[in-house]
Amino acid sequence: MESKELRRLGVLMFIAAAVVFTMERVSSIIARSREYVILIEQHWTGRGPDTPLPGFWDNGFVPVLTIAGTILFLFSFLKDFEKMRSNR
Repeated sequence: MESKELRRLGVLMFIAAAVVFTMERVSSIIARSREYVILIEQHWTGRGPDTPLPGFWDNGFVPVLTIAGTILFLFSFLKDFEKMRSNR
């Protein structure tokens, strides 16, 4: 593979990780807001629901895609560097 293709693949993996992470957080916020609506309809006062927001390591795809994207991105620059060194 050429370095441009590796760089594009790395960026695509970063974007995929960001999309998965964002979708997971949005769905969690929607679930939390639904719990608040139910509590408000029941005229409940006090502490709100303890629905935790997902973290970076909670979904296995997000760190895997991020690490793979980083490796491919760095590998593409190393490949360019080796190509420049050999052309001297």
